[in-house]
Amino acid sequence: MKLNKLSYQVEEEKNARRSILWFELLIDDETVDKLIGDEKAIPYYFFEDNDVDLPTFFDYENKKFHVIGVCTCRDIGCGSTNCEIEKNENSVNLQVIFPAGYKPQKDFKFKFLRENYDSIIDEIKKRAKEYKEAKEKKP
Repeated sequence: MKLNKLSYQVEEEKNARRSILWFELLIDDETVDKLIGDEKAIPYYFFEDNDVDLPTFFDYENKKFHVIGVCTCRDIGCGSTNCEIEKNENSVNLQVIFPAGYKPQKDFKFKFLRENYDSIIDEIKKRAKEYKEAKEKKP
């Protein structure tokens, strides 16, 4: 399996009701949206209470799933793209999980160098924390 490259881009949504920072994952410089479907980005607050990993969304049948994007309507409860993560000393394997009955046209499995994966998630977590702290300081 070839190695993929993980990166991200940032978008700040500003409107009268709220201001939210979103992190959109890029795999080999393609957005999750382009690669997989209509899920787009992850809001900053999903990264608040996590280890060095993508946010855990739910546990089902003792499996740990992680979020790699939420619905384009950006309503957190509407939908998300989830994945399983398997780590070893040198690499991180990520496999997208689809709802029961959905038959994707291809298998979405990605493999990253552990250093690449950990550094990107660390950077996102740091930016999310800084954003939250800056929001809390605003009057």
